[in-house]
Amino acid sequence: MSTSTSTSTKPSALTFDLKARCSTSKARASILHLPHGPVELPMFMPVATQASLKGLTPEQLEETSCRLCLNNTYHLGLKPGQAVLDTIGGAHKLQGWDHNILTDSGGLVATCQQIQSDVADFMTSGVKVPDGLTTQVGQNHRGGSEIPQST
Repeated sequence: MSTSTSTSTKPSALTFDLKARCSTSKARASILHLPHGPVELPMFMPVATQASLKGLTPEQLEETSCRLCLNNTYHLGLKPGQAVLDTIGGAHKLQGWDHNILTDSGGLVATCQQIQSDVADFMTSGVKVPDGLTTQVGQNHRGGSEIPQST
């Protein structure tokens, strides 16, 4: 008697197609397939730290054929904050960008968490953020949740 089990797998949200490779430099041309559309690589990726690209409108950026923009989760968490992002419908709607967004949590968060695990009383204070708040990362603020405190 044989038994078979079927497992359903979800399609990957990310696929990568290699289009060409240079035999001399090993440089590659490829297409990265993401949920909000394909991205041709290599590419220039603009930075919209707080979901705000400086100097270009979303329409102007789209005209460049750019399909991937970088946001910073740490800064978005401080301002406008998760509640505002939830109300608006997410970073895509906030910045008027229908294409892909890559988010970076910020190196400071990871660095502080690593130090916290090694030194129990580690405390970073006085880190100024753009809206004038002081952010403290310490033992009570684990898990990447920095709590802004007024200065």
